Amino acid sequence: MKTEISKVIDKYYDFYYKIFDSIYPAHNSTGFTERNQTVNFSKAIESLYDDVISWFEYPVGDNKHIDAIIINKGLKEVFIIEAKRFSIPKKKIKSMGEDIIRITDSNIINMIKKNLPQANDYTYYGVILSDVWTENRPKTNIFETWGESFLDKYRDLIQLPANINLNDLKWFKKSFENKDIRDESIKKNYKLLIMISELKQI
Repeated sequence: MKTEISKVIDKYYDFYYKIFDSIYPAHNSTGFTERNQTVNFSKAIESLYDDVISWFEYPVGDNKHIDAIIINKGLKEVFIIEAKRFSIPKKKIKSMGEDIIRITDSNIINMIKKNLPQANDYTYYGVILSDVWTENRPKTNIFETWGESFLDKYRDLIQLPANINLNDLKWFKKSFENKDIRDESIKKNYKLLIMISELKQI
């Protein structure tokens, strides 16, 4: 990957910290909407690279969409993104499997390529952005197993087809426990989770 993804993740985390240091961005138990994940991730890439474009709710036919695509034109890389809140663990873990199937779907990748000049010169990546509040054991398990063991532990819920090929899989997780944040619930329980995989050229 030409994009320095660790730097992107650090910048993504910094954007969240800057927000939390200024304001609690929700009321009562409304939570933080998924759109903030895609917006802040795109901002992170755009802040580090000059020739980047982002589009949210990218249409893929039949009233379906991808949460975001980010195109790093300078480095010829495309990030196909789905965002997820693990608010209801079993339900959301299952839908994460559906997200993985969607971002690795050759039809969707080809739909993006059809609209992108010199599309075959690009490398394509699938990205799952997610967050979780670790206030109970099921949600804490998601954070603790996030990585290769996550797919093993939740295999029956995720139900990935055998033909799904996740190449060069990278996992990242971030906590705010060591940050000086006024809201103790964020500091103690809020976590960011990211999974990135290179997608096979179609």
